[in-house]
Amino acid sequence: MKWILTIAAIVTLATPAHSQGPTRLGLQARNQSTSIRTTRIKVDSVASSHWAQGMVIGGLIGAALGALLNHLGSGISDVSHSSSALILGSAALGAIIGGLIGSGSHSKS
Repeated sequence: MKWILTIAAIVTLATPAHSQGPTRLGLQARNQSTSIRTTRIKVDSVASSHWAQGMVIGGLIGAALGALLNHLGSGISDVSHSSSALILGSAALGAIIGGLIGSGSHSKS
């Protein structure tokens, strides 16, 4: 019997009272529209940056420095090692640094 009274109270409170606006339980009345408002950002409002060019230049410089370090380090050690890991690692680090530098310089249009 208690749950019937609880359901009756919820239904009574959920009925839209047009003089009070939205109902007390946070439910919306059926005659209210539920449209989502979106704002669009203009493409021209954000200046483009040179992050891709910075990544390419940084990657090339990093690969060159990695190859130079590999060549200099090959005379020190008697153990043969793979140079590709050093070159790729320094190219990746150079690309990240170059991309960060390039993202800071914006094109003037």
